[in-house]
Amino acid sequence: MNKRSFASVATALLSITALLILLALMAWTSSDVPTPAQAAPLLAVPTVTEVDPSSAPNDLDTSLVVTGTGFTTTSLVLLGDDPLGDVGWVSSVRLTATVSWGLDPGVYNLTVVNPGEGSGSLPNAFTVTQGIGVWNAGELYGGEVQQVVVNPITPTTIYARSDRVGLFRSRDGGASWSLKYASTNCGNLAIDRVSPNHIYLHSLQGLCRSDDEGDTWVPLIATFPITQTSGSECWGNFGIYPHPSNPGTVYFAACGTNGGESGLIVSTNWGQDWEPAINGLTDTQVTALAFHPDDPDIMYLGTASGNIFHSSDGGASWTYASRPLEYVRILAVNPFGDHEVWTTSRDEYGAPCALLKSTNADLTTWTTMEPVPGQPMCAWSIEFVPTISGTVFLGGFGHGYKTTDGGASWVPFGGEAGQRGWIHDIALHPTAVDTIYLAGYVHGVHKTTDGGASWQVVNQGLTAMFPQQLDTVPGQPEVVYAQVNTGDIYRATQGGATWQRLPVSNTASILVDPVTPMRVYAGVSGRVYVSTDGGSTWPTYGELVPPPPYTGCNQFPKALLSIPGQPGTLLAGIQHWCGLPMACPGSIYRSTDYGGHWGRVYPTHTQEISQVHDLVYDPGNPTVIYAATGELDRGGGIFKSIDGGVTWGPVGVGQIDYAQDIVVEPGTYRVFASQRLLPLYVSNDGGVTWVPTGFGGGHNVHDILFAPGVAPGDPPVLYDAAVQGLYRSTDGAQSWQRAAGELGHVPVYSLAVVTATGRVILYAGTAGGAAVLTDTGTTLVGSGVYRWTSRLLTSRLYLPLAFRG
Repeated sequence: MNKRSFASVATALLSITALLILLALMAWTSSDVPTPAQAAPLLAVPTVTEVDPSSAPNDLDTSLVVTGTGFTTTSLVLLGDDPLGDVGWVSSVRLTATVSWGLDPGVYNLTVVNPGEGSGSLPNAFTVTQGIGVWNAGELYGGEVQQVVVNPITPTTIYARSDRVGLFRSRDGGASWSLKYASTNCGNLAIDRVSPNHIYLHSLQGLCRSDDEGDTWVPLIATFPITQTSGSECWGNFGIYPHPSNPGTVYFAACGTNGGESGLIVSTNWGQDWEPAINGLTDTQVTALAFHPDDPDIMYLGTASGNIFHSSDGGASWTYASRPLEYVRILAVNPFGDHEVWTTSRDEYGAPCALLKSTNADLTTWTTMEPVPGQPMCAWSIEFVPTISGTVFLGGFGHGYKTTDGGASWVPFGGEAGQRGWIHDIALHPTAVDTIYLAGYVHGVHKTTDGGASWQVVNQGLTAMFPQQLDTVPGQPEVVYAQVNTGDIYRATQGGATWQRLPVSNTASILVDPVTPMRVYAGVSGRVYVSTDGGSTWPTYGELVPPPPYTGCNQFPKALLSIPGQPGTLLAGIQHWCGLPMACPGSIYRSTDYGGHWGRVYPTHTQEISQVHDLVYDPGNPTVIYAATGELDRGGGIFKSIDGGVTWGPVGVGQIDYAQDIVVEPGTYRVFASQRLLPLYVSNDGGVTWVPTGFGGGHNVHDILFAPGVAPGDPPVLYDAAVQGLYRSTDGAQSWQRAAGELGHVPVYSLAVVTATGRVILYAGTAGGAAVLTDTGTTLVGSGVYRWTSRLLTSRLYLPLAFRG
């Protein structure tokens, strides 16, 4: 001990002695005879007041924050009788600790022990739930919402419809939502304004009605009088139009092509029976319907060819008015003044954009409105404020507008929803004119209560997005990345319990570097962005320079692949999207500097292949790489490289015309390829010959993936993610079973797997749906990322690996 240390100790001892004498004197003056408690030295006895979180599943490690008093740097933390690891002292009132995975489900006391001094406990402080062998949901809030509808009598009840997920309902003005109807093709919603308990919905399952605001549904049988064999493109649009003043009267319109139903039918008994309402219509591809605000027997009808008709007898007969557009998307009637009719076209099927309003009662003359001069607009929503003359709101592609003078002048409207994404729909509060809802592309529903001066996202519980790609992180089983249908990327911790939207958008793919997990790649149009901090920032990118035939096209990297044993070497499978028609060629690009620079390696300038859907390497020989390509109307196939992606050539020519996904079975040379609506194929000779497995016919397959078996000697498990559900095979695709639980019965679009100590964790991305289970009946499953953890029945050490489909 040096002199300075000795002096410090001596000074400290003298100070302590003086303090003890002072305390003794104080105790003596306060009592003639000191009690044992007064005379004994003070102990640091801890107390525990709170544990956060207070519960967690038992398949992942969980970090805790313990709040209380009297904590020291030597404090120990116990959950029940089990000491917790990674105890960290933050302050005398806060500790951190880790609950290891594998504990039995139950309710546990949490105890903090100060060795040699005492302990304190919080009874029933932490609940361990079953996380092994069950699906654990990780819900993503927001997504694309096409329609928002406010109950006109009880305006705190709101509905949000997502085409790809289903119908949601809020009882509290959008503060929280719940899924009420699940469908991967949820087409149109309408509410009876006189009796708003009754709502109508059309989806892939057909037309249905709810009499209790969406809690239960009754299917309706509706047959249209026309089978369309020709006409304008409209992709089978359906519209539901309840009568504004006669409860139970509802009109149902259809626009079909190539054998689809078309026309207009009407029911006066809540959709139980229907009658045609097409007398006088010379064009029955009906796309829009509107009622006169003062006399609803006066009706207006629009078609896919741009024709407009009107009726004065409730649709019993129709008279041609004019053809102001090439396609009528919306009809709306001004509730004030001369009740002029507003209409708009759409920017699909080659119809030019336009926004018009009529200038005479018989709808033969029209005037054009342009919120931005010189830029014709295709509006997706036209909403008149029913209590203020001249005020109209428009929603459209990437923007919204408001006029207060009947369309003479316009100002931007919609806040963030109008700047990032599309405004699909606008809904107005029936009495509070400053309360407005927007159906958007990214966040779901936006709400303003001050007339649009400020906006808030209201999407708690609104799970309208689903992952198209997933990727996991080796050694971090609780972290997962999701590339979703809106083009955004989210990063989850705690196995999907919490999500963060990352600052990159319009993406087509996601890849985590398997060697340096903080390096993440995101494929966007014409570029691959690189993050070195787990996706928090994206400072660099590499350009995907298109070859001359595709200079004016978008280059979407739909598949990214990192090649083991070749640091910095990446491959990108490209879709060259050159606009309508939808046939898209493809290319394969290669980078050797971690995505900083890219070169096109296949095909040559004189060749053409279809868009690339998937890239995969052989786990036994990573220099062997396969590419799955295909296009619905030009075919495709399998391509193979045996030199790490430098050179390529076709394999199995003429045997597989359209390959969606491809995977190589670990430990074998077997290669499996999926085709939309066709059987799964297998090759036993490196892709030279292919034979069908007998499974997958009629399945719309989106992803296939191998996961390790759970017991020694078990073969790897092959998973097949399809619209029909998640399937698994343990014998190389010879036999299949639905995956356990609800995800075996709802659409699944993406898969990823990661191994960790004693576990295999499968992540699955779903759009949700109605799962019909034998033991519990029908269960509505929300969209999101779900996690299934299997315990390894072995003491073997598994290196942390991560794979995705």
